[in-house]
Amino acid sequence: MSPTQHSARSGGTAFGKSQQPWPERLRSNWPLVTVIAVWVLANAVVFLWPTDDADREYYEAYIAIWRGIEDFRSSKTDAALWDDFAEEQLSELQSIVDELDDDASPSEPTKQQLLWAGRDYLVPLLEGKVDINDDKLRDHMDRARRRLRKDGFDVEPLIADEPDTSAADGEAAGR
Repeated sequence: MSPTQHSARSGGTAFGKSQQPWPERLRSNWPLVTVIAVWVLANAVVFLWPTDDADREYYEAYIAIWRGIEDFRSSKTDAALWDDFAEEQLSELQSIVDELDDDASPSEPTKQQLLWAGRDYLVPLLEGKVDINDDKLRDHMDRARRRLRKDGFDVEPLIADEPDTSAADGEAAGR
């Protein structure tokens, strides 16, 4: 039997294409169509879903910790009070940093910026290391803030009277 005779018997052409209208072909292949539709929907949800709310909560926790540090810097209070504050904040901060350490990646740039800000700058500040570069902390927090604002979250800058840089062109790479 030639390919043309075989395909004529099966209802298709020599190249395997059916003469059925497309709605009937979809109905006859409903399992395949369903799998493809679910796959497309799942990918759309993953790629189009906004940043999760935890990023905003972490950012706001960092802002509160930073403001507490600044209050202690400006008031020159008792070292015992600082030790209590630092110990309390370190326990909260360490749990955030541990979570971010598991989740941060180049595909999650907000988490990555928050990880670097917390692990590399806020933790050492609370541990009493005074040679920490505040400008680098501000850079990471500003990058995280821009990402959060891009994702629809309205968050405050690290420094309350800081100009709004969320519309700045580009985002510097690196730490």
